[in-house]
This record gives sequence, structure tokens and C-alpha cells, in this order.
Amino acid sequence: MRHCASLASARRGRDTWESKVLPSMRHVVERTISATKAQLSARGGGACQILGFDLMVDERLFVWLIEVNHNPSMAVARNVTMGRLVAGFWKDAVALAVDYHPSLGSIAGPPPATVGNFRRLDC
Repeated sequence: MRHCASLASARRGRDTWESKVLPSMRHVVERTISATKAQLSARGGGACQILGFDLMVDERLFVWLIEVNHNPSMAVARNVTMGRLVAGFWKDAVALAVDYHPSLGSIAGPPPATVGNFRRLDC
């Protein structure tokens, strides 16, 4: 993601990643989840699904959804950046699941808007 942020900043100014690209990516993810919420909720309360969103940013910095993977690869191979992302993902996922899972009585109270790099979607 840093490469994308650097590219966006170089092409359109410093705040382009935060003001245009990242919000557009979030919007695509939120709209996709909202459109498929019934299918995702069919698994029952307390279930969790990891989805992998493949997004593309064109030269105008428009975000395109390529595909959604219901079982994304977490293989790291020798890619150091991917290794950091995957390790951070699992750390945040475990914290979210343990601290805020409804069946555990929400020991930490209701989940906040963000936990690590996770952002709650209200769709």
C-alpha cells in the first residue's frame, strides 16, 4: 500500500492518498459488503469471514473492484512487505475476536470504530 500512496502523492499532491484513493477504496468495500450482506450473514451470529478485495487504481486515481476472494491467500513467501501486512492482520484479528466477540460477553465493551488496522463497517 505504501507504493500506491507514494504514487498517488507524486501524481496529485501529498494528501491525495488520504483524501481520494483510500476513501474510494473504503467506499468500494462498503458498497460490496452492503450488497452481499444477506449472503454473508447467513453463516449465523458470531461467525467471521475473511475476504480479500483486489482493487485497481487507474491513472485518474479511480478505484476499480477487480474481484473479491472468499478465501484469500495469506502466503507470504519471501515478500517482506506482505509478511508485515499478514502478521499485522492476524494480530489485529485475534485482538478483535478475543476482546469483542459477542459470545464472550464483550469483555471489553462494544467494539470501537477501529481496532488496529481494522475499521468497523456499519452497512
